Amino acid sequence: MAVFLENLNKREKIVLAAGTVFLFLAVLYGLVIAPFYNDLKRQRQEVPKKRETLNWMMDAARQVENLRAGSKGRTPAGGGSHLTVIEQTAKQFRLDRSLKRVEPKEQNSVRVWLEDAMFEDIFLWLKELEKDYGISVSSITSERRDAPGYVNARIVLQGAGE
Repeated sequence: MAVFLENLNKREKIVLAAGTVFLFLAVLYGLVIAPFYNDLKRQRQEVPKKRETLNWMMDAARQVENLRAGSKGRTPAGGGSHLTVIEQTAKQFRLDRSLKRVEPKEQNSVRVWLEDAMFEDIFLWLKELEKDYGISVSSITSERRDAPGYVNARIVLQGAGE
């Protein structure tokens, strides 16, 4: 290759160097610069759409929080304490047979023992307590039973206030 370059006259060397620089710049533009600017243009077009979606989501989140705040602390039809709410709702979710013990723990807190209960039923029950009554899980411990889907659970529930 060196012999080939030595045999070229000065004008051919200049043309070859200029062609090499042009080729390098064309490849650089085609592989780096043009894709960069195309992506930048696409992103600039997407930002307003994304901003609009974000604003909609934030409004929806505020509405959800307002709805949640409005439903907190609801009591069952007959009124009553968190103990009553827990026992009544456990019956609705087929957990009354599994409910072995319910006792007040501290102020506004209740300890619940469930044995041989369906995990899915417990999950749905806890979701209902949180959503409709503002009673949330403070801690939970569960152990798997031999039958698939069944657990023993120790749950501490914290109320929204009485």
